[in-house]
Amino acid sequence: MSAKDFWDPDGAALPEGMCVLPEPSKAFSTQASVPSESPAFAGRLRRLLLLTLLFLGINLILGTESYLYNRAYSPEKTWLTFVIYPMPLWMPWIILVPVVLKVARRFRLDQSPGAKTIGIHLVAFVVTLGCHFLCMAALIGLQISYQNGAPPLQATLKYFGHLPLGTPLGWALRNLIVYCVVLAVSYTRDYRRELRDRDVQASRLEGQLAKAQLHSLKSQLHPHFLFNSLNAISTLMRTDMDSAERMLDMLAELLRRSLRESAVQEVPLHQEMDFVGRYLDIEQVRFSNRLNVEIDVPPEVAEALVPHLILQPLVENAIRHGIGPKVGPGTVRITARRENDYLALQVSDDGVGPGLRRSSLTGEGVGLTNTQARLDQLFGGRARMEFGAVIEGGFRVALQIPFCLAGGAVGGAVDGESKGATR
Repeated sequence: MSAKDFWDPDGAALPEGMCVLPEPSKAFSTQASVPSESPAFAGRLRRLLLLTLLFLGINLILGTESYLYNRAYSPEKTWLTFVIYPMPLWMPWIILVPVVLKVARRFRLDQSPGAKTIGIHLVAFVVTLGCHFLCMAALIGLQISYQNGAPPLQATLKYFGHLPLGTPLGWALRNLIVYCVVLAVSYTRDYRRELRDRDVQASRLEGQLAKAQLHSLKSQLHPHFLFNSLNAISTLMRTDMDSAERMLDMLAELLRRSLRESAVQEVPLHQEMDFVGRYLDIEQVRFSNRLNVEIDVPPEVAEALVPHLILQPLVENAIRHGIGPKVGPGTVRITARRENDYLALQVSDDGVGPGLRRSSLTGEGVGLTNTQARLDQLFGGRARMEFGAVIEGGFRVALQIPFCLAGGAVGGAVDGESKGATR
């Protein structure tokens, strides 16, 4: 057992056979070990100083108490005498506490409270008690030698030769109490560290789970969007082969782009609108003059961060369930506004009403269900989604999310995965 093991409570032993090699640039430097050793040495020195202050404080309090109690019976003795006299009882613990802490961590009574562990601690206490008595005897001999000039060894033997048996037994009981207190402090500190580590681990796992759920929710959009688009292309191929081929080329480009951005959870609004615009180009080929699109996104919100693919499924729902069943042309409107610390997004159509829609109003479709789940994961209770019929006819979906620009935060929310974005 090395001195480093005694004095470094947070240190961990290297696995057997493993060593740490110096960096090549420092391998032959005579001062290479000084920078790496100085923090550890400073930590050990600080702990030694704290232990010294602790036991000096205990000695000071008990000495003062003894002085106040005995000054009526021994007025000739000064306060300093009562403070110096018990120092040999407490000072040896300055060097014994680190050893007891090492034993407490190596043989934990709370994890394996068997006869073997209890026996090890009994042996450790007896050894500690013996070391304490030896150090205490040496200090007492020095005290007596300083007072009357007698040789330290002779003074020590004479002092202990006249002690009643109850005095060493009282010292042993006091040492047992100190030993138990050191064990309790060690286990309390270990429990606190383990609880903190578990909290950190739980937070890390919670973050990983949330990220996995977001990726899972986002991945549901790709096959849903792909199957709908391919179904539209197959239908168009029976009537207009050129348009179907052009639609297939645009779909391939759109899919390549979505795959490049598959790991991104938040993007600027202008980037999301560009993706939606490419998707609308595909639908324009399919619906021709039946589909009109109105977009109102002012420049001041173009850099606001939004969840990637948050608008495309809403636009797809509007076209598929609103404009598709409608006889005649229809219009899809996309608007964005900043409302204090929030960004308000809206997708509406003037297609068939909720009574004729297959899944939008109940939220059972992938689009609305997925959108609500992603908002809950990204923003918790700070985002809101509302949907329902429009008075003039059609359907509307409104989103409200915390307003945030790339590289800065307004409104506050949970972390996204966009580069430079903080909420």
